[in-house]
Amino acid sequence: MFEHWAFYNEDARQIEMHLRSLKDQTIHLQELQIEANFAAGETLRTEISRKFELQQMQDYLQARGLKTLKYWTDSRQWFGLILAQLQLIEKD
Repeated sequence: MFEHWAFYNEDARQIEMHLRSLKDQTIHLQELQIEANFAAGETLRTEISRKFELQQMQDYLQARGLKTLKYWTDSRQWFGLILAQLQLIEKD
């Protein structure tokens, strides 16, 4: 038995979702032939959600050789998609 546990990790600036074991238990994943032991209170991180500012992400991509060609956002700018292209570096 597990419960869902979600929280904001301020240091990493991300929302984390975990499953928290409600008791000592062993889980058997037969298809994978895996056995996992969980102590009561032990967690398994299942998801990370991070948010980025558009300019911050464009700067990050640019620093890695990717030029923003176009971007799209929703009306609140909660979600976005960036089309970027790798810039070729000419060597002397």
